[in-house]
Amino acid sequence: MSKTHFKDLPLIEPIQRALAEQEYTEPSPIQALAIPLLLEGRDLLACAQTGTGKTYTAVALTKAWLAHGLGPVLCCSESNVAVDNVLDGLLAAGVPAIRIGRPEAIRGELAPHVAKHEGQVRSARAVCCTCSAAGGDLLENTRFG
Repeated sequence: MSKTHFKDLPLIEPIQRALAEQEYTEPSPIQALAIPLLLEGRDLLACAQTGTGKTYTAVALTKAWLAHGLGPVLCCSESNVAVDNVLDGLLAAGVPAIRIGRPEAIRGELAPHVAKHEGQVRSARAVCCTCSAAGGDLLENTRFG
């Protein structure tokens, strides 16, 4: 089986440039499987060990979708730790993102980014939550791109 390289994937130029700057050339196995599906607009639930690039991929693809006018984007994960990691990555990348969830389940430094009302959800470009919180009242009237 031939190896996949990031340069062979249909990623937008800013992501290709960022990958090259970080000297990332080959996606991890989970990235190689996930990226094409996500670029098709399909939903995905990915499981892989720590350090395989799941969070990096989620942040990069969310930025790509937003750069192409798609959004807001709903970023869900099964665990609070994973959701907090995605939120942290999005904020570090300059993406206006908020977190939905019980305040006691969210890392303390992310508390300023917890949505308290529907207006915050409507103004966010990315909304991060656990899968169970995705069915909550704050998202009831929100359409995602």
